[in-house]
Amino acid sequence: EADIVEASLKEPSAEDAAAYEDFLASAPETFGVTWAAVETVAAEASAGSTMTIQEDGSVLVSGLNPAKEDHILTLR
Repeated sequence: EADIVEASLKEPSAEDAAAYEDFLASAPETFGVTWAAVETVAAEASAGSTMTIQEDGSVLVSGLNPAKEDHILTLR
C-alpha cells in the first residue's frame, strides 16, 4: 500500500496533468500574466548558508541551517 501512495506522489495522474496543462494555457488570459523562462544569475543567503546555482537553474542550499535566513535570488 505504501508503494502505491509513494508512486502516486512521484507522477501526477493523467487527470491532474491535463488540469495543469489547462491551467498553464488559460493563465495569461485569466490572470493577465505572461510566462517567461528565467536564468538564475546570482544567489545569496543572509545567514551564511552556501547557495550553489545548478546547471538546470535550480539553487542548492547547503551548509548552515539557521533558524531564520533570507535567500536573495537574482534572475534574468
